[in-house]
Amino acid sequence: MIINLNAFVSIVKLNYFKGNFSESVKFARTINFSELKIFEEYSITFKIFQYGFCIRSLLMLNQMEKSEILFEKMYELSFKNTKQKVEIDNALKLCQAIKDIVCLKKSNEFIDEWQPKFKVFHIEKLYFQAKNQELKGNATRAREIYKALSCDNPDLFFVREAKAYLEENK
Repeated sequence: MIINLNAFVSIVKLNYFKGNFSESVKFARTINFSELKIFEEYSITFKIFQYGFCIRSLLMLNQMEKSEILFEKMYELSFKNTKQKVEIDNALKLCQAIKDIVCLKKSNEFIDEWQPKFKVFHIEKLYFQAKNQELKGNATRAREIYKALSCDNPDLFFVREAKAYLEENK
């Protein structure tokens, strides 16, 4: 069976950003790297992606225990160069920030340091920055971030959540 890895990656991301976290986990877990013919250097990148989106989705579902197994797998990834090490570290820091903010209800400064490369990830960052501001007791700043976020694509979970927050906190 030929598996189109790019299709799986797209499905995982689409489900995550639409708020279908269970589906995102389901599709991410179906990626079997032993069946794929990809270069070893890309294998690590895809595993970081797979584990990272599974962890993030599980955390959004408040399933910390299940996410811990994947945190361990990501910690155990073998990197071949500095770039891969940085990718792993950043993915772990982001997942830890989401865990802190969503599940443990404590602020995490990495979310402000994170520099996403694509707009959809920037939207995700804004959402977690707003949640982080709420945890710090800065409702005014949280509201500003939610307001900026609410102007984006309403198909995205993070945008819908921002709108819901603004509606509840008029």
